[in-house]
Amino acid sequence: MTKARIPEIDIMKGIAILCVILEHIDNCPEILKHLITSFHMPLFFIIAGFFYRPQNCYKEKFKKDLNRLIIPYIATMAILSAYSFFIHFILKSDHSRAYLTFWCCLFPSGIKGSSLSNSVPVWFLCALFWCRQIYNLIFVKYNKPIAILLIVIISSSVTFLYEETSIEFPLSFIQGISAMIFYLFGWFIRQFLDRHNLNASFLILTWIIWLTCFQYCGIGMITCYYNNFFLALVVAVCGTFSITSVHLNPLTFA
Repeated sequence: MTKARIPEIDIMKGIAILCVILEHIDNCPEILKHLITSFHMPLFFIIAGFFYRPQNCYKEKFKKDLNRLIIPYIATMAILSAYSFFIHFILKSDHSRAYLTFWCCLFPSGIKGSSLSNSVPVWFLCALFWCRQIYNLIFVKYNKPIAILLIVIISSSVTFLYEETSIEFPLSFIQGISAMIFYLFGWFIRQFLDRHNLNASFLILTWIIWLTCFQYCGIGMITCYYNNFFLALVVAVCGTFSITSVHLNPLTFA
């Protein structure tokens, strides 16, 4: 049986995608870019965590996510690599640029301080894959309070350590671990909405926090950059509620 889609969730994803496009427009005002980056990438992981269900069969989950995330990533990178090889290697004889594209396949988030500092847009697929695998492994293996504590500690620690080192892992592995905390927030939001309705006072509060605090923090998930880490987490969640509040409020779940 085909699962019914939730239109409101699709609208949230659409908003996030539009924000990604808007944020990359050259003449987009800096303050608007700052506002967008305070929530738009965390929103993708929050939505994914919202639908999380524990799966005891790790092999089955691995295969499922491999087909849904990694296969599309490989297909996309194969097309981009073929195009780059044709343009740079054959037409322009720029061999170094052509080979660089192949390295991008392994390090879609880029490598700090190198000629591969630029990222590939589909890095998110790899990061979400690792996020889902490790998160589920922890959540199934340990009881809920310990699992939650471990996810917060591991995700936060990796984020802080990555900023201080030059160690890189392929296929956005570090970014996936760092993103687990937003995946966890999505799960928390689902638990909350299953038991409570959002009221106007709460939604107004999220708007106030988001619009007054976003300038004092910053998020760059692709580089695991968090300016004022804990405030950035709060602002990201408040921004998510604020942007999607109109759609979240009437949702009911079975």
